[in-house]
Amino acid sequence: MKVKHDNQPNWYPLETFSEKYPNQINCCDFMHMGKVGGVELYKNIVTRRYINIDAEGYCWSYSGDGYFQITEESAIRRIKS
Repeated sequence: MKVKHDNQPNWYPLETFSEKYPNQINCCDFMHMGKVGGVELYKNIVTRRYINIDAEGYCWSYSGDGYFQITEESAIRRIKS
């Protein structure tokens, strides 16, 4: 899969996610890294780990076989570790 880099990053999925988890996700802690298909890729500036969210708010993780859906709680744990 090829990462698409837009001139205008889409922050809406991360902003919406952070509103659900205000004590755990701060948008200022992330860089927008691009988009794969319908999944926006955000990288934490401290842990260097990704949180990947689509327009519907579903979280995704990457493996060598591509992206697979994960729970919101799992996505938060991944960026914290």
